[in-house]
Amino acid sequence: MAETETLKKILIKLGTKPWLKIWRHNTGQAWQGERHSLKVGQRVTDSMGRVLTIGPGDIIIRNAHPVNFGLIGSGDIAGIIAPHGTAIYIETKYGRYKQTEQQKRFAKMIQDSGGIYIVARDPETVEQQIVDEMRLRHGWNG
Repeated sequence: MAETETLKKILIKLGTKPWLKIWRHNTGQAWQGERHSLKVGQRVTDSMGRVLTIGPGDIIIRNAHPVNFGLIGSGDIAGIIAPHGTAIYIETKYGRYKQTEQQKRFAKMIQDSGGIYIVARDPETVEQQIVDEMRLRHGWNG
């Protein structure tokens, strides 16, 4: 099972819990500018003289600039645990993949602020990880 599959299974498993509201928390970069759609098969010449053929889904963006979104290092899943309103972030990992330094710093910031940050490798145990953290902090039983 790949990391994306682990992520999907965790979202499905936890999404049914009435005491937990979660959502996918994306980070990344996109490009924005003047969008020009062209016909598939149309040919254009770039600024270096290369001929490009437009394929399905291709667009041209003029005056493009990058747009960053999300916080680097934040978890793949974000949410709120009732009844205390405790913030939770879940970073999904698969196999031998480890947290980056940015993810470790983000985890510390969330934990130092009273939130919960979990590294989840197994969709079957993630709910118990959350319950254990809430018991530790609030004497909570779900």
